[in-house]
Amino acid sequence: MILGITRSKVFSPNMEDKDMAIMRAVKSHLNVLGHQVRLVEEQDWMNEQTDDNLPDAIFTMMRSSEALEKLKRIEEIGVPTLNCANGILHAHRVFITRLMRTHGIPIPKTILFPEESPDNIYFPCWVKNGGGWAQGKDDVMLVRDCQEFNCQVTRLREKYPDETVVVAEHLEGDLVKFYGVAGTDFFYWSYPDPLKSKFGLEKINGAPNHTPFDKNGLIAVCDKVAQLSQIVVYGGDCIVDRKGNFNIIDFNDWPSFSSCRDQAAEAIAGLLLKFLIHHS
Repeated sequence: MILGITRSKVFSPNMEDKDMAIMRAVKSHLNVLGHQVRLVEEQDWMNEQTDDNLPDAIFTMMRSSEALEKLKRIEEIGVPTLNCANGILHAHRVFITRLMRTHGIPIPKTILFPEESPDNIYFPCWVKNGGGWAQGKDDVMLVRDCQEFNCQVTRLREKYPDETVVVAEHLEGDLVKFYGVAGTDFFYWSYPDPLKSKFGLEKINGAPNHTPFDKNGLIAVCDKVAQLSQIVVYGGDCIVDRKGNFNIIDFNDWPSFSSCRDQAAEAIAGLLLKFLIHHS
């Protein structure tokens, strides 16, 4: 039996139905391939005693620290998981920012506040909570002057006292959303659909100019980040400037894949079965 653990609603603001839909799509593909699958919500799974009834494999969108600790213990026993606990833990803005800096991944000019000075950041800029995931619209905001900057930093520091704040320059250009499953042939990119926006931030960059860019280069960069971070099932955003250069502005674990759900689900199911065969 394969276990699918869905994402808690607190980590799925305005996306609950879409996040559930990709989990059900993966389950459907696994069923077609002859595998029994049980879906369970993250918090319900936390309340289960699983030591005597371990699944053959797990696919999950979970994010809570308590659930990830439990997942780690199950991985140590030898149950293959997708994404793995370490990958999900690495889907953290501060970790990803440092990783991409270290390995020369193209990103906007970014500082980690308060450990780095914001003196060299010019407005407008994005001020984001340093944790892995936005739980509300005000976790990621575009600020245009020092007053707005101070207000947003204060808000985030009050909401997340132990988190570093990520401050990134705002880049003009085409916003491109991308989705991938590392280790497979699946990669999909598109311009944002305003009707599918989580918080409506995509409209800030306006209508795309459809500037040509190196799509194979983007795939190579994304797969490199996926490999380094262990975020195998991933999604994110980049900005393509008028010269066709791209910069990664977000890299996340397991998005909803609403624009390419069936193709993504097929790739995820296939990769999970490869993991299962390898561990058998």
